[in-house]
Amino acid sequence: MDWWWAYLAVGVFVGFFSGLLGIGGGAAMVPLLAFIFAAKGFAAQYVIHLALGTCVAAIMFTAVSSARSHHRHKAVNWEILRRLFPGVIVGALLIYFVQYKFLSDLPHWTNAVATTVGLPGNAVTSLSDLVTRLNFVLFGLILVVTMLLRPQGLIPSRIRQEELTKGTHEGSVAEVQGVA
Repeated sequence: MDWWWAYLAVGVFVGFFSGLLGIGGGAAMVPLLAFIFAAKGFAAQYVIHLALGTCVAAIMFTAVSSARSHHRHKAVNWEILRRLFPGVIVGALLIYFVQYKFLSDLPHWTNAVATTVGLPGNAVTSLSDLVTRLNFVLFGLILVVTMLLRPQGLIPSRIRQEELTKGTHEGSVAEVQGVA
């Protein structure tokens, strides 16, 4: 059975609501793709990874188009982007290391330490299972700390939100940055 119609429907749905409501396309696309991939019988352990990867690939194309459009309207500050870019790369590499190297190896490390210390086999297995489940908690805590440290805070106050979007009594953010 050919599924092109389902992919077309997801694209139309996500594109329409992203444009209409300003929602992030990934928030809508990933669950829909995961549902389709599961319905097609893809291996369960790969469904979310495939949905995320497919979504990121689609976002790359739309992001380039959007950046070109904003550039034509002189709505991109390339100097700020140039300064942000190294931090983005470092942040991406750091989160990759934390998620895929540190947190994924943590159960093996605890297993090795527990065995070295001399814990009984069932205790080692229980400890390894606990650490595996705590990986999600640790990653979630990292995300919460990141949200707490962002300029808006975890839940932005109305005043701070206005400062970030409209500016302060000195003028709009665009005027203050010399873009307007």
